[in-house]
Amino acid sequence: MNERCFTIQGEPATAGSKKAFPFRRKDGSLGSRVVDASGKKGVKWRRAVQEAYRNAFPDLDLMSCPVRLEIAFYFARPKCHYGTGRNADRMKGSAPCYHTKTPDLTKLTRALEDALTGLAWKDDSQVVSQITDKGYCSKHTPSHAVVTITEA
Repeated sequence: MNERCFTIQGEPATAGSKKAFPFRRKDGSLGSRVVDASGKKGVKWRRAVQEAYRNAFPDLDLMSCPVRLEIAFYFARPKCHYGTGRNADRMKGSAPCYHTKTPDLTKLTRALEDALTGLAWKDDSQVVSQITDKGYCSKHTPSHAVVTITEA
């Protein structure tokens, strides 16, 4: 089975939103332009995804088959999840187990799929199965994502 697994260093980010603006063509008909309103974080994350993929698989062709996608997004825990003083390395009992804050999992996944379109696969419509998680990494591990792509 063809499997591609790689890690992306950095804080996962969404692609932002896209906005369409109407305009009048020279022939008088109406058209619309789509403007990508990705913030700096989204652009930086997209580049990180693409660079990590290219570094892991420099010579592989685009996948043209249906693919399964597994993604685990890991975020750094805020300092308030840990004790102070001699307990600075111990997590508080009140610290949440799951990352339930923004960004939401669906938008993170969409941003990653879009970043890999034309690089890992021809079109993100080839993704036929997904397993996605969002959580916290350990205190001394920076934010990152782990991606596994397999043939369906």
